[in-house]
Amino acid sequence: MSVKQFNGKYSQHDDRIMFRFNTIDQSEFIFWLTRRITHSILTSADQFAETAYLKVTPTVEKVISEVQQGGKPATNFTQAYEAGSKFPIGGDAVLVMEVKCQLLKIDEQEVFSLDLVLPGGANVNIKLTVPVMKSLVMLLEELNVQAKWGNPLSKYH
Repeated sequence: MSVKQFNGKYSQHDDRIMFRFNTIDQSEFIFWLTRRITHSILTSADQFAETAYLKVTPTVEKVISEVQQGGKPATNFTQAYEAGSKFPIGGDAVLVMEVKCQLLKIDEQEVFSLDLVLPGGANVNIKLTVPVMKSLVMLLEELNVQAKWGNPLSKYH
């Protein structure tokens, strides 16, 4: 499944994040993310980033480039989200009960794998390249701030 776009919105009424993504084949998936699930994703992404950083010794040019760019990918949060036309798990948001994250190497490329565990044990797996994962992390960090859920990484740093 190749992710085309993702979108998120904090619902103060539900105290959850509605997270949606669509795919190249026009499928759309809609989930509710709780504070616990959101923090789990952000913490896992941070730990994987640290592990990946420790595996390589960055060159001076790379460090300077990252500092100049603020270490953040070019992400467009103003582009309109295109709703899908197919809904494999239904058109309503489904609560994510658990998330399992791992860093994989597929065809010599590091990929962040998210397994979203749904009620009844169903599972939706999303594989994201590191740049796409960084964009997702930026979105979730922004929504975490809007929700005033605190810093999920404070107990690790």
